[in-house]
Amino acid sequence: MDTEEMFRRGSDDAERGDPHPFYYQHYYHYRRGYDRTRRRFGRAWWMRSLFVAIGAAVLISIAAMASGRLSFGSNQVEAGVIMPTTVPTATPQPLFPTPTITVPTATIVVEQIIAVDGYAVVSNTEGKVLRGRAEPGLKAAVEASFPEGTRVRIVEGPVEADSLRWWRIENETGSGWSAERSAEGVVWLIPAP
Repeated sequence: MDTEEMFRRGSDDAERGDPHPFYYQHYYHYRRGYDRTRRRFGRAWWMRSLFVAIGAAVLISIAAMASGRLSFGSNQVEAGVIMPTTVPTATPQPLFPTPTITVPTATIVVEQIIAVDGYAVVSNTEGKVLRGRAEPGLKAAVEASFPEGTRVRIVEGPVEADSLRWWRIENETGSGWSAERSAEGVVWLIPAP
């Protein structure tokens, strides 16, 4: 060990009041650190004693107040009996306010999309049928009809016509081009697994 390490060890042992006899006897820097620290603490012995006495007095008075044996404030005298006044107690507050941390939770939304060779369910037709037309467009001839709740297979598409997105759909009753949603945004073909 180097000289600084031995000096520090001697100083640490002096603060604890626990000397190492072999080090003290054989290592000059250990003895020097130990003696210097003891002398420094020796000068202020009365200050340490004073702090210990004050700390003990404070702890005893806190314990007495907590148990109700010691109270500060005025007492009321009633028919020769001294009645202690009630002192409202405050709810202890933390020294520093604790921040409330709110961790947002992530919601993963897996959006299914309509794709060729996928499936969809006819929905939101208010009990009416979804018409399957011969070609994309509102003026094309109707070739098939799909009742609400019917599962259909996507065969072809999408094609934009008349400001709508059209898909060619089919099931066991027939096939035809149907709009994915109305002009108002009501979805008629909802993707299905």
